Amino acid sequence: MLEKYHHQLEQFGLSKNETEVYMGLIQHGAGTASEIAKITALNRSTTYVQLTSLIAYGLVSTYKLKKKTCFSAESPINLERLLDKKISEMQAQKQNIEALIPDLLQVFSKNDTSPDIRTFEGKEGLITMRNELTASGVTEYYAAYSFDHLYEIFSVDELMEFSNKRANAGIQAYIIYNKQGRFAKTVPLQELRRVPRAAFPFKADIYVYGDTVSIASTAGKIFGVTIKNQNIADSARSLFLLAWSAAK
Repeated sequence: MLEKYHHQLEQFGLSKNETEVYMGLIQHGAGTASEIAKITALNRSTTYVQLTSLIAYGLVSTYKLKKKTCFSAESPINLERLLDKKISEMQAQKQNIEALIPDLLQVFSKNDTSPDIRTFEGKEGLITMRNELTASGVTEYYAAYSFDHLYEIFSVDELMEFSNKRANAGIQAYIIYNKQGRFAKTVPLQELRRVPRAAFPFKADIYVYGDTVSIASTAGKIFGVTIKNQNIADSARSLFLLAWSAAK
């Protein structure tokens, strides 16, 4: 059980040694740096460094006892206060980055040396590809995919987050899809046309927008490829429109 607490505190952001010292104080009570070092099996200098950082976090306090400095754990309730502080700092960082992105994009677009073909790995790679679509400035895109494979990669909330982000950007979606069970739910600025899974077993997402074609494997190994070329995009869009007409 105690190992679980150690792990959770380290996940929260305390270092392994900070966790050892704080849990040692919670379990065994207050003591001098030397006494705490014996409890935690850390040397005295290391223990003192951890105590100093824990004091800064508000998780440890000091008091004098017979001219000796003793250290005691503060209530774990202070972890919530520390978390609130971290959240505030992250929100401030988010605002700073959001304000910085437009300027960086201008520099990036002027000096864009990225290749016409790029590859992406895993779920995070697919998220990057989707974010590029919503930030592209296009007014519409065309796609073909399997909802069943998407549900194996993304949660319903994650899929809805992308759809809402796309709709808020004013991008109309035209989607050919297959899915087991009920029909997929339509969201704003979206037209869906369903095809039978047995006849059209999509195992990849295919997106066409602007001068870009994005293809992402959604079965087996998850990876994607983005091709930026107007001729290829126009040809892929023509094929999609042909399939769209047949899928009525």
